[in-house]
Amino acid sequence: MPGTVVAAFDFDGTLTRHDTLLPFLMFVAGKGVFARALVGQIPSLALFLAGKRTNAVAKEHLLGRFLRGFDSEDVRRMGEEFALHQLPRMLRKPMISCLRAHRERGHRCVMVSASLDVYLKPWAASSGLIDPRDVISSKLQVERGRITGKLEGQNCYGVQKVRELKSHLVSSAGLAGADSSKVKIVAYGDSHGDRQMLEAACHGVLLTRRLKLITDPLFFVKKLDEWELTQECRGYTGLQGLAQ
Repeated sequence: MPGTVVAAFDFDGTLTRHDTLLPFLMFVAGKGVFARALVGQIPSLALFLAGKRTNAVAKEHLLGRFLRGFDSEDVRRMGEEFALHQLPRMLRKPMISCLRAHRERGHRCVMVSASLDVYLKPWAASSGLIDPRDVISSKLQVERGRITGKLEGQNCYGVQKVRELKSHLVSSAGLAGADSSKVKIVAYGDSHGDRQMLEAACHGVLLTRRLKLITDPLFFVKKLDEWELTQECRGYTGLQGLAQ
């Protein structure tokens, strides 16, 4: 196949059935502590839902409440345990089949998620479906071995997903020497935070409620076979088509 095909997957609500950050925080804090503390987060969450607080601010509010002060090695170990024992039961089987289909076709699979690398990278490594080096995500800030409750760098959400995907593909060894005009991106997402990435892709798949209810594991595989990825598609001309 001429050119390079990159399949970019959101994680929460796309490869999984729902959000994974809150379950991770509950896993770390324990159900009782989590439930009591979450009540205090209702005003912050309400402001976010009302559009008066950004996703990044709301997320750091949660991270500060549940993770601030934790030893970073303890959180790393809990992230690995969560990835191995909790995430598998949250996966959306048809989308995992879709991910496998891309791999079988020799496409490069990349995860682009606003969730935390502390459990996304271990999941990628244990699943064998995505190279952990191709996990693009939000990161916890660590100072003197302790979690600060802040994010390291930007929250990987909205247009930031496009920026980080572009930077990752241009700089990573997997595309060294490749003609960027021949790179074609197929992107999957389910929310407003994925919109810019889907718009920038050659094929952008928004998982609406109807698509989320699909249980046929071959549905997305069949759709993939319908796409003509060897030709120019949807007016997208490669990496230079991504937002600056």
